[in-house]
Formats: sequence, C-alpha cells, structure tokens
Amino acid sequence: QDGGVSRPFVVAVQAPAKRPTIDSVTPAKVTKSNSPQIFTVRGSLFEAGLTVFLTDPTGTVKTISGNAIADLSPTSFQMTAILELPGEYSIEVKLPSGAMSNTSVVVAE
Repeated sequence: QDGGVSRPFVVAVQAPAKRPTIDSVTPAKVTKSNSPQIFTVRGSLFEAGLTVFLTDPTGTVKTISGNAIADLSPTSFQMTAILELPGEYSIEVKLPSGAMSNTSVVVAE
C-alpha cells in the first residue's frame, strides 16, 4: 500500500529429467523355462549402470543388473532373465539418475 517493493524472489527451474523409452522387447513371447533366456530391449536414452525391473505374473519384482545386462548402447541392450511362470511379465528400465522408462510386456507360455 505504501508503494514499497520487495526484493526479488529467485526461482530455479530445471528441465525435466530425460526418461529412457522402451520401444520393443524381443522375443515378445517365449516358452516358460527355469533356464536363463536372452532378450533384446530397443528404445532410447539407455546408459551404463541401468537397472531393469522385471515383474512376474504374481507381482514379484526381480532386479536385473550387472552382468545380466550386455551389449549396451543408447538405443538397445540385451538382458538375461528367467521367466519360469506362465503369463505376462512387465519390464521397466531405471537409469542411475532415477529416471524410469515406460513399461513393456513379455509373455511366457
């Protein structure tokens, strides 16, 4: 009311974290097995140190990382996983920054 002006308030705006994207997982259908199977994940913004979360049909989440991830590039990688139950498995990728991908599905019959 008296015409006074406060000091400026600084607000820092950061760009949203870049999220990896899963475009496809091949093979998309496999036979259930107690043996490890190799899957190729294609997409974008993959980077070293990523982790894959594999959720089985019962809702149990398995973490896949380290030596189970191979041939990593920004647009693809291979992962080794055991799909021993029939049904849909969801796959998500988490970067070291914490950024999470969309979800992709693989079916074990």
